[in-house]
Amino acid sequence: MGATRPRLLVVDDEQDVYEFIRTLIDTEAMDIETYDSGRGAISAMEARRFDVLVSDLRLTDIGGVEVVRHFNMRHPASAVIVMTAIAIEEAKRKITGLKVDGFLAKPFTGVEFKALLAGCLKRVPVPDASSEKLVLIVEDEPAFASFLENLFQLRGLPVATATTMAEAMDRIRASGHSPDVLLVDLGLPGPSGSELCKKVKSDPKTSEIPVVMMTASQLSEDELRERKKTCGADDFVVKPADPHELCYLVERYLGIERSE
Repeated sequence: MGATRPRLLVVDDEQDVYEFIRTLIDTEAMDIETYDSGRGAISAMEARRFDVLVSDLRLTDIGGVEVVRHFNMRHPASAVIVMTAIAIEEAKRKITGLKVDGFLAKPFTGVEFKALLAGCLKRVPVPDASSEKLVLIVEDEPAFASFLENLFQLRGLPVATATTMAEAMDRIRASGHSPDVLLVDLGLPGPSGSELCKKVKSDPKTSEIPVVMMTASQLSEDELRERKKTCGADDFVVKPADPHELCYLVERYLGIERSE
């Protein structure tokens, strides 16, 4: 698999700062997303892979400490740069216990930023093509959703989660990286998983996204084929599914081939 371009996430509630950083990035070699709120940045990092986070320590909605904490959990191998208008030593005390690769004291120069970013990129593992593939898990049972999330993350696949049809559609329509495969529980609360599948498959913008339905019901082969035909699903799996078989199935739809 070939390497992909590194991706930079910048969050600062001062437009001049993130626009200045944008001018320093070679967009032919690196992708960059900028946000003026911590919540916006957290939504982005939940849905997509980022190699480096550059965050202000003080944000108007939620603190930069919370943004860094969330990023550490979602992307533990990625790098973090913290910008701050307070003394560096004070900033380090505020963010004790979290993984931070470097600090930038405001105002900083383009030379300072580029040097720190280059050092961070050297330490970040080069992503392969599989890290561009996003799996959206739509499951309302927390324990099973967490199991699936961990399973696919161990395979190096970014994962987003939703618990209802409305939440799933918001994820699918969100700007940025749309999911490449949906793993949907049949028995969702409110509109069922079947209704979600029908909605996805009936929209020309999303009809090509593979949908794998999951059910805890013990259905016969004929019943599974009928359910699949009715809602337009690409596949059905019966819970509890074998983890290796489930990974193989999802990766097949993602076009990922592994040697093991």
